[in-house]
Amino acid sequence: MDRESVLKILKERLSAAQQRNLEASSRFNQIVSDVPSGFPFPDSVTRVEDAAQSYRKSMRELRDAQEQMAKFLLHGVLPDDFGSGYVN
Repeated sequence: MDRESVLKILKERLSAAQQRNLEASSRFNQIVSDVPSGFPFPDSVTRVEDAAQSYRKSMRELRDAQEQMAKFLLHGVLPDDFGSGYVN
C-alpha cells in the first residue's frame, strides 16, 4: 500500500472518530443539563452513566486515531491492522 492510500484511510478514520466524539460530547452535555429531568432517580443516573461511558469510548477512539496518524506521519509506522512495517 502506498503512502497516499494509507494517509487517506487514516484521515478518514480520524475524521470519523472526531465526529463520533463530537456527537458523544453533545449527547453527554445534553443529558447532564437535563438532570433533574423528571425521570425517576435511577433512570437519570443510568442515562448519565451510559452517556459518560459512550463519551469515554469516543475519547479513546479519537486518541487512538490521532496516535496512529502521528506515528505514520512522523515515523512511517503503519497501524497494526495494516500489517507490519513502514512506509517511506
